[in-house]
Amino acid sequence: MRLCLGISRISFHPPDCNPGNLLVQAEHCVSLQKIEQALELFYQAEQHGADADRCAGGRWYCWMLKGDFAQAWQESDAIRRRDAPDPHRFWNGEDLQDRRVILRSLHGYGDAIQMLRYLPMLRQRAKHVVLEVPPQMYDLARCFSGVDTVIVWGEPSSWDLQIEVMELPYIFRSELHTIPRQIPYLTLPPGAQIQNNADHGLNAGILWIGGEWEPSRSIPFALLHPLLNRKEIRFWSLQRPEDNLEWNDFWLSRNALPLACGNGLLSLAAAIQQMDLVISIDSMAAHLAGALGKPVWTFLPRYADWRWMMHRSDSPWYPTMRLFRQTQQGKWDDVVTAVSAQLSASAARSAC
Repeated sequence: MRLCLGISRISFHPPDCNPGNLLVQAEHCVSLQKIEQALELFYQAEQHGADADRCAGGRWYCWMLKGDFAQAWQESDAIRRRDAPDPHRFWNGEDLQDRRVILRSLHGYGDAIQMLRYLPMLRQRAKHVVLEVPPQMYDLARCFSGVDTVIVWGEPSSWDLQIEVMELPYIFRSELHTIPRQIPYLTLPPGAQIQNNADHGLNAGILWIGGEWEPSRSIPFALLHPLLNRKEIRFWSLQRPEDNLEWNDFWLSRNALPLACGNGLLSLAAAIQQMDLVISIDSMAAHLAGALGKPVWTFLPRYADWRWMMHRSDSPWYPTMRLFRQTQQGKWDDVVTAVSAQLSASAARSAC
């Protein structure tokens, strides 16, 4: 008998028993964060013959959104027992103790920054840790403690076991109260510091455009004008230079052009290090600010990624982060208004 905590198996009845239809309905419910319905539909779909790993993966996402990591790891265990080929699974389940481990970073930069907090824990078990990263991340990766060697993709290395960075929370069976929260866990060397003439008072770095792969995270620049038209706060762009066209037009009309950084992850981290506050969409910059222990306010879509869970204004991953969520998918006005109100309060406290 399957135990399903927190879900009534009587009150919700799917309209049919076709496994394909049930699976599509379940995944649609996940996209709308109707989690209880989604979980029930995934169980029903699996019972009627849908792919077990796909159903378990869907339930994993639901449990993570709910913050019930222990249930999520049970889904991961079930997937591992079935042992279907998975290009995202590198760890073979063997003990890490006194082994040479290569930690491969094959996901996005933000994913890596979030999960490299586990490096010291990994190093306590392993004999030697090699961190393999994309070339663009090499300089930044050397700033994390707990790694013996940093290499870029394709460089030769010897190892006993391999892990992908996103497997680390599962390996250490993290729950909300055991996530490593020591900050900063990213420390920049003195040579990485840059000069951007940041003013006295409150200096806030801001980032509003994300990757093209998920445009729903980005905010139209015009909506930020109420935030930027404030004399008591000095804003600095954390965008890449090629994303600053609207920013340049806005500030040149005011005879100012506050740009915090150039290209490169280490340059971005150095700029963030000088800020009093970072305001960012769900992006690598938000993860960098959290890893550096800087106050960071993160704009989130209505249906945000699993790592931000649901209904929370804080994050168990980053003690200095505050979350501002859309109340309606695709509408940023209320979020900008809420951030503007908090900025007024922060500026008033800073002036005291």
